[in-house]
Amino acid sequence: MKKFKFNLIFQVFVCISLLIQSESFAYEEECFDQEFLDNCEYSGGTLTLPCTPYPGSPYCIIQYQVCILGKQIRILNYSWSGTCSCMDVEAEILRAVLGDAERFGITSPGCFLDFRVQLMGCFIERDISNGTIGQGKELSQCEPFDAEQCCGVGYQVCYKWSCPTGQNCNLIIESFEPITASFPITDCPDGCNSLCDRWLISFTLPVEKGSLSNGKDELKENVNVLVKEDILEIIIDQENNEKANVQVNVFDIMGRELNLSMKEVSMNKLILGLQTVPKGHYTVIIRIQDKVYVKNIIKY
Repeated sequence: MKKFKFNLIFQVFVCISLLIQSESFAYEEECFDQEFLDNCEYSGGTLTLPCTPYPGSPYCIIQYQVCILGKQIRILNYSWSGTCSCMDVEAEILRAVLGDAERFGITSPGCFLDFRVQLMGCFIERDISNGTIGQGKELSQCEPFDAEQCCGVGYQVCYKWSCPTGQNCNLIIESFEPITASFPITDCPDGCNSLCDRWLISFTLPVEKGSLSNGKDELKENVNVLVKEDILEIIIDQENNEKANVQVNVFDIMGRELNLSMKEVSMNKLILGLQTVPKGHYTVIIRIQDKVYVKNIIKY
């Protein structure tokens, strides 16, 4: 009998917890008012992104328009097209918008909890693909729509210093993740859909958290990473003549690992060919036994 009562109480508790959790995504978002729209800064951009990090890759072209006031961001419309299936469109837009730390008054690294992204609750999707050789979608606010129906996502955004050349440091996004969300209750009109769940997105640079905590000072002093045109050169200063077991991984900014050939020039020197790698930012993770060294680089 006691066991039955315990199970009943537990099931009721679970049901209440699920109800509370679902309600946190069900209440109506208070749309940014006309004062916001009158004072926010309208901006937009075009992102041309390779679908893979290798030469000859098809490109995805993303266009977007937003309006920004403080750390509040209103998504107005966006579109994508390309000869490949564009992936993570919303994440790419958010990375581009949040990437300018100074625009949000941020001048030092850290995590900030007061970012909010808002968009109308209902959008219409139009096919803008080019026949059989391309794919594409244009997403704009649904008309007619209930102007009071918005969805919003609160984000924690973390920035860190990036000094790929040892100087001219700048703040870059280390991660962002949703911490609150509110979705409209009512359904969208015919022909329109809600895009709210597409903006529940997270991003983290491909650097292991805490990876520098184990022997970072000793390894940092013993490893030198250089980019020389189309060659990534890694020099390891060993205190003894024993050959170290070295593992090198290179990731692009989206966290995709590059398939690079590595050549051992000498006991203390490794080179990786970058001939097939396009210009951009990359992260090099070097593991030597139980120690890890992470280096951000730029190929010009």
